[in-house]
Amino acid sequence: MSRVHGFLGIDSSLKQNVACLRINDRTYRSAFDNDQNGHAALIAWAMKFAPQGPTIGVEATGNYHKDLAWAIRSQGLTCLVLNPRQVRDLAKGLGVCKTDKTDAEVISRVLEVPKISCQAQRSKVHDELRDISREIQSLTELKSDLQRRLKGPCRSNAAKQADAALIAVCKAQIARLEREWMRIVKTTDVLHESYKLQLGIPCIGPKTARVAVSEFPEQLSGFSVKEACSYGGLVPWLDESGERKRPAHIRGGNARLRQALFMPALTASSKDTQCKDLYARLRAKGSTHKRALTAVMHKLLRRSASVLRRHTAWRPEVDIC
Repeated sequence: MSRVHGFLGIDSSLKQNVACLRINDRTYRSAFDNDQNGHAALIAWAMKFAPQGPTIGVEATGNYHKDLAWAIRSQGLTCLVLNPRQVRDLAKGLGVCKTDKTDAEVISRVLEVPKISCQAQRSKVHDELRDISREIQSLTELKSDLQRRLKGPCRSNAAKQADAALIAVCKAQIARLEREWMRIVKTTDVLHESYKLQLGIPCIGPKTARVAVSEFPEQLSGFSVKEACSYGGLVPWLDESGERKRPAHIRGGNARLRQALFMPALTASSKDTQCKDLYARLRAKGSTHKRALTAVMHKLLRRSASVLRRHTAWRPEVDIC
């Protein structure tokens, strides 16, 4: 594969970005501050060695890489946001120890792989919606843990009062964030329409619709339904080697999207005709409750993805799924 234009791998952290630019058989390294001035200096440094514009890749490391990726894209350059697991798996295969310098070089090597998968680009509004949605989920989980702990026997009254106060704080913050999420989503016609379309799917409520709109890429038109379901981690993976064949299982994917479908699947398995039949059929064949419920979650995810791909209302005659 030609490397005339170069491959630039960047390892982002809180304070600095370590860059490794590989052009033909030459390697250039440098480090820059992770701020606006550092981003401009990094781009200028890369363009000095690769005027045509290198292919640039960063790891999805929390929020450290976001400002850098936006700065690169604002200059008309390609910036791929890679799954850290892809980088670490290649590093293990190469027998490379983990340091900032080696991580940057491994990222540059990952970019050479044809059709490498990367995160879909998000607008700043969509990114903000996802952050708010994830914070709501985190606070909801914290509230549930506190409520379970509050019911525990033989605990100090002072400790229980502290838990009750924290629960009240969580509820107030969840309500505030939900209002803020709705305010922001209404500022964009496409995302607001997507939210309303999700609410038209049977057994999908406001909370699940919020997660679906926040977690799925903004544009699903380039994805197949199977790829979208794989994104949610609900496509079965085969485990076969020679004569050994183990039951297929799900793994990876977006855990938050998968978790948001659990309660709707419980409801759908008893109230939605198609989901109820699917659940009963699988249970009759000997599948466990968890496996049959996962199949129902997969069906709901296919419905959600189909609506987002077409950007039209859910139609039972089309979305049999």
